[in-house]
Amino acid sequence: MKQDIMKAGANQELSTNYAISPITGIIDTAENVTAMQYKPHLSRDGGKGGWLNCQNIFVFADTGSYSPSGQFNGFVSSSVAVDVGLNGADNKALRLQDPIGEWSDDAGRQRGFVPLTEAELAYNLAMQGNGHRVALWPESSLIPYDESHSLMYVPIVYDHHPHNGHATFTYVGTTLIKVHVSEAGPVAERIAPMLFTSKEVEWGGIGGIRSYGTSGPGGKDGKVYIFGNGIGGLLLARVDYGKITDRSAVSTYSTQNLFHRLTVS
Repeated sequence: MKQDIMKAGANQELSTNYAISPITGIIDTAENVTAMQYKPHLSRDGGKGGWLNCQNIFVFADTGSYSPSGQFNGFVSSSVAVDVGLNGADNKALRLQDPIGEWSDDAGRQRGFVPLTEAELAYNLAMQGNGHRVALWPESSLIPYDESHSLMYVPIVYDHHPHNGHATFTYVGTTLIKVHVSEAGPVAERIAPMLFTSKEVEWGGIGGIRSYGTSGPGGKDGKVYIFGNGIGGLLLARVDYGKITDRSAVSTYSTQNLFHRLTVS
């Protein structure tokens, strides 16, 4: 890994030219899981929902894990949980259950929901304690995709937290994850490490909708529509079911409803 990327400042290369780290993201199995020493306490912000495979899923942004005595176990930029009993649908308090595969060890350290690239992970480890990190912050609900998967377009953010407390957040780009439910719980597969850059509209970061084709709901045709926040207000784009990772296949509607092709740099 090149050393010149291990410097302070937003850098798209961390999210584009490296493989997904196998030691991040939820483990897609319930086998060989060590029993927890205790149930950790969690502190998390964000919180977006979605329905997938008969489960009501909540995806969070920054999440810290603590022992019952208050000892800090670890911190990740995204986590996930399931509302057991669908309490949220009945306006009751949520009873969240965290996935078996989310824990790195028996002390409650988490792996995080959205996987990191090997460079993002290395950068965060090198910069920990210095107020610099790459964060993956889900901001929208799940978008239905087919019978077994949903989509989330997740913003990549460079977080600078200096000791004086004046934090700055720089939008770096958008990654795309495909979510399914395994025996361990919800799992995210990062299928496009960086799909859109900071010079483009933040497509999908504020959600989208699914338009099924002739095969009907859950089918593998039709369109995915995604929203973007632009200077002129809310923007709309669409892409074919089978081309969600193809940037050149994304077409947008302007505020005047004129059909035109997304400009790709």
